[in-house]
Amino acid sequence: MMAAFGELMAAWGRFLDLEPWESIVDDQIFSIEDEVSGETYYASILGNAGMNFGLSFARGAAGLRTMGSLVQEDIGCDEAVLEADKLAISAHVGDFPPTYRKFLRAAAGPNESLRGMPFILAMDAGSMPRVPSEDEIGLLARAVAAVADLVDRGALKPAPFRPGAPMPCIVLRRDGGVDLKKVTPVFERMEFAEAHIPEERLAAVRALPRLDRTLLVSCSIAPVPVQEGQARMFITFDVESGRVLDGLGVLHGQLHTIAERLLDAFGKIGGLPSEIQTDSRFFYEGLKSTLSELGIRVLCVDEIPKLAELRESLAKFMRHPHKGKGRLGRER
Repeated sequence: MMAAFGELMAAWGRFLDLEPWESIVDDQIFSIEDEVSGETYYASILGNAGMNFGLSFARGAAGLRTMGSLVQEDIGCDEAVLEADKLAISAHVGDFPPTYRKFLRAAAGPNESLRGMPFILAMDAGSMPRVPSEDEIGLLARAVAAVADLVDRGALKPAPFRPGAPMPCIVLRRDGGVDLKKVTPVFERMEFAEAHIPEERLAAVRALPRLDRTLLVSCSIAPVPVQEGQARMFITFDVESGRVLDGLGVLHGQLHTIAERLLDAFGKIGGLPSEIQTDSRFFYEGLKSTLSELGIRVLCVDEIPKLAELRESLAKFMRHPHKGKGRLGRER
């Protein structure tokens, strides 16, 4: 057994027994300074909503920007996975993915039952999830033990996150001790890139007739990589005809590709829609200026059921591209 993994499982069991999510909610962010790695992480206790119980960590200034922006509702969970290195440990029910199961078997030992084991996620900014390293397991062991001890003593009392407000900071000392202090970290709001479309391309689009119809657009993070990189599922749906105009995986930084595909979709319906609805902040911030200049109203909303349905279909295709159906549930 990996020694640090055994320490993590002991700390994890105590953390679950304490049920800290009953008194600390996920918008109450605190920081962790680890003297061993020299890194600072920003942390949140999960579970108050009754669905996912555990601890989530994001590294450095980008981690604070990500977690703080989620609390401020400047971004959604999709953008959060792209912006910072992350570690998380959470309760798990059901089967583990094969790669993670292999990791657990190596970490816990060949004779240890995997029943009740947590799911530990490690993710580098902009990359797909991976199994944690031994150093990351050690960090989690120290951090989870410290959080559990402070919760048990009633000493960890973070407030709901506000930019510029102080927060608790847990210092994981090199000698194994733990200190608790207050810090006021600098919070920088998330910035979004804007699409730049050549004027001649826009001139051709402006000449299209104006239509009284609505398009739905999704740019959510894909469940599998495209060309070994983090991808978005770009979907365009015409509400009036009930037709999917586009559905594919696009590398997450390729906003220009998304813009071009959207303009192509206007040609497919024979004109400019009066409105576009999206549940993607990335799409909204990147294209709202251009679309507004074209006279198209753009709305960004929390949830669009039809897009959720289409994403599920496209995600299944991306995981199993040779099984049964086309990209968005259409028979081949």
